[in-house]
Amino acid sequence: MPSQLEFQSTKRVIIILHFSTLPTKYEKLTNNMWCVDYVTFNGKHYRPNSENLSIIVFYGICNERIDFGTNGKITLPGFESRMARGNWQIDGNSTKITRTDTFDFVYNGVYEMDFTNNELILKSQKTTIYCYATY
Repeated sequence: MPSQLEFQSTKRVIIILHFSTLPTKYEKLTNNMWCVDYVTFNGKHYRPNSENLSIIVFYGICNERIDFGTNGKITLPGFESRMARGNWQIDGNSTKITRTDTFDFVYNGVYEMDFTNNELILKSQKTTIYCYATY
């Protein structure tokens, strides 16, 4: 019969293994297809509408998306225009988006990331992007 000390040691090992297998924020961003529901800019809601974009996914159609490339490149939705392209990087608990070629006044900035189930909310001082992952 195991002693109390042996049981407690086993419990700690299991907990450590569980947390070490959880995906990092980087992995969550780059390993999922992030569909964009809507964008809030300076307190007003906008539904993005990129030209010539519609992606069929398992649960339906993903009209807009954000692609976090493993090479530091990002693609963001347009508004009655082509998609915006720029750079991104993780800085601690936040994501920094820079050098977007269109809508830089909307997208460039430092975003706090909130992952809840299959949803992602990116929130900067002026912009909030509401996304959901498709699997």
